[in-house]
Parts: sequence; structure tokens; C-alpha cells
Amino acid sequence: MRIYGQLQPVVARDYEGNYQIIDGFKRFYAAEDLMMETLQCRILKIDLSQAKVLLLSYNRPHQSMEAWEEAVVLKDLLETHDLDQQRLAKLTGYSRSWVSRRLSLIGKMDENISSEIMMGVLTGSHARALIKLPRGNQSEVASVITTYGLTSRQSNTLVDAFLEAEDENRQRYVLTHPEKVLEKKEPKVKEDVYVVEKTPPHQSVSSFEPVTRPYLQSFLLLRG
Repeated sequence: MRIYGQLQPVVARDYEGNYQIIDGFKRFYAAEDLMMETLQCRILKIDLSQAKVLLLSYNRPHQSMEAWEEAVVLKDLLETHDLDQQRLAKLTGYSRSWVSRRLSLIGKMDENISSEIMMGVLTGSHARALIKLPRGNQSEVASVITTYGLTSRQSNTLVDAFLEAEDENRQRYVLTHPEKVLEKKEPKVKEDVYVVEKTPPHQSVSSFEPVTRPYLQSFLLLRG
């Protein structure tokens, strides 16, 4: 937007004297960062259930929503607006099997985990890892993830280690010593990097002085 400006309007609906965004969240936040005073917006006069359906429909081309986010919207439509799966499929333009698969994600997830995801404590990537676990184990593993501030990759590694544990004692070890488990599962990155150029006669490669990461970065920048 800084270079080309706003190419597509934001889509919103009238909501209690204000506007509720349906599509264009990134455009809205980008405009805020650029301190733009106005933004092109298409205003729709629709109710809440129609807005939720459009939220899924607009997401279809660029897949900006996580699968679990789609599942949350579908579940809400199913329970709050008295719609069945066949009706949901027709309204959203997706197949009934797609609707069923998304709803099954919610069924597999512990309610506490769903709440933490909605509050931003856990991310969608964390959810993808946790959903591989039985519901009874999701909360305790999620607690380890939040306590240690694990990344999505580390969380996935931890979940796999928990599932591979042969008994409860080993599972307990995975949860109480996550740093040791991750250290064994994930290879270390060496800090010392050797720059090997053409070796002068009678000089071994091992005699070159090791170049640590900051110096290597400077070296590469100078080399262009």
C-alpha cells in the first residue's frame, strides 16, 4: 500500500453505529501503520449470520484463515444460527465433506485449548500440533508450550515425543524436561563456521582460524 496505494476496498457491515470488518483486516492495519486518513470500504447491510458466511467465502481464494478459525466460525453458525451441515455447505460454497472435516477439528480439541487460541495465548500452528494428541492430554502439553514459550516447530517436536513415549513415566519426563527432549530431537547449529578458500600449498584446511557467525555475516556483506 505504501507504493501502489489501496488496490481493493475493505468489506464491512453496519454494526451498532460503527463498522465491522468482514474482509480486509491486513489492509486496515496497513493503513493504520501508514497513518492514512481514509480507506475505501464497501459497506454491506447484512446480519451477523450472513457476515460469518461471507467471512468464510472471502477467505476461500487466499486462505488467510487457519483451519481451526474456520472451524470456530462453522461451529458458531451451527449452534447459534440453527443451520445444519448441508445448509452451511450451500451458503459457504464449500462441500459438505469440507464442512464436516472442519467441524471435526473442534470436536477433537479440548475446550480450554480453544479458548486459549481465541485469546491469542496459543497460535494456530500450536493448535495443529496439539490436535494430534488425545483431548485428555492436550491441556497439560499446552501448559508446557506456554510456560517455556515454545515455537510451533518445537511444539510439534514435543508432541511427537509425547506420542512416541512408551509409558506414562516417559510421558511425564517429556513434560517435565522439555528442554532436554528438544535438545535430543533437534540438531544443534554450530556457531563456528570455517571459510574455506583455495588452500595454499602445504597448508591444511584445519589451520584456518574459525570465523564466528557475526564476522561471517560482515564478510558476506563486504563481498556483496
